[in-house]
Order: sequence, then structure tokens, then C-alpha cells
Amino acid sequence: MIPHTLFDRYANIGNVALRYRVVGVGQPVILLHGIGGFLEYWERNIDVLARHNTVYALSLIHISEPTRQ
Repeated sequence: MIPHTLFDRYANIGNVALRYRVVGVGQPVILLHGIGGFLEYWERNIDVLARHNTVYALSLIHISEPTRQ
């Protein structure tokens, strides 16, 4: 089991807050979803990949997810 707490982080870019998670320690792995997707698509993969890697899971901004300001 990975010793981490899953919580969302936000990077402010202009007037928009980009939501992301960082989990694990090791070589970086970046998870990007496709159009119409969101960060939660990667939940099953994050724990497995984070065993030996630092996982960056991003939630790209789109219409179905409101932004936080």
C-alpha cells in the first residue's frame, strides 16, 4: 500500500484553477485523459503506478467540470 493521502491540488493559471494529483515517489509518470474525461478516470491506475513512480494525474479543463477560483 502506498503511504499517501489522495487529495486534489490546484494550479492557478490566469483565472482558471487546474486540478491535479501527485502520488508516489520515483520516476515521473504523467496521466492525461482524453476529451470529455477527467482525473477520476485514472483512479484504478494511480495506486499501481505510484508504487515505483511519482504520478501526476491532471484534470484538463472542459465544459463538464466547473473550475474553482
